[in-house]
This record gives sequence, structure tokens and C-alpha cells, in this order.
Amino acid sequence: MDSYRASLGCATCARRVVTGFKGSDKVLLRKFEEAREEVVAYLEATGQRVKPVKLAKPVKPVRRKRVRVAAPPALARVAQ
Repeated sequence: MDSYRASLGCATCARRVVTGFKGSDKVLLRKFEEAREEVVAYLEATGQRVKPVKLAKPVKPVRRKRVRVAAPPALARVAQ
């Protein structure tokens, strides 16, 4: 991530960085945890309060069943 996007700190920029990440989700989560630990260590070192936060469990994508729709008789004749 470049310093321009980092300075913005917006949700759109964060989404772009995560979308552009080339590693696996497991590696991305590990990097997130490392960064979070670094922030917590900084906050504790400067005497600021740290509220523990748990991540939500990832949601599995829903697989949709494909529904076949029969073509109208006129189109069925054209396809033959």
C-alpha cells in the first residue's frame, strides 16, 4: 500500500488494499493480527486504554442451485 492511500485511511482504500492482496485469506488474517498486536502494544506503551475486540467468524458463501428453465417452443425449434 502506498503512503497516499494510507494517509486517507478510508474504507474504500482499505477495501482496495484487501482486494489487491495476492496471498491467501489465512496469510491476510495473520498479517492483520500482527498489525493489531503492534497497535495494542503501542497503545499500552503510551498509557492508553485498550478494549479487546474479537473478530467475527467468516461466513461461508451460499451456493445457489441452478434452475433450468425450459425454452418456449418457438425458441426450441430455432435452436435445432
